[in-house]
Amino acid sequence: MTKLNLSHRIQKLETATTSAPRLEIPVWCEDRESVPEAVERMVARSQIADADRDRCVYWADWKGATVGTHEAVVLALDSGVTK
Repeated sequence: MTKLNLSHRIQKLETATTSAPRLEIPVWCEDRESVPEAVERMVARSQIADADRDRCVYWADWKGATVGTHEAVVLALDSGVTK
């Protein structure tokens, strides 16, 4: 493998990694103000990793693939899409 070929592969990998979509974690709670507390409980119970805190969003703000209406969000959460 040539040096040029190797650097090209590394550049492609870095581009793919930094441009990959950020997968959000919807948090089901009563209101947006409760999200930080809910995330704390999830981390404490090892339901999510500490590094995933910044990916957590209020469930109504979740930009998941099936989201479009409130009913779609509820259906996605109930079906286990987020697990």
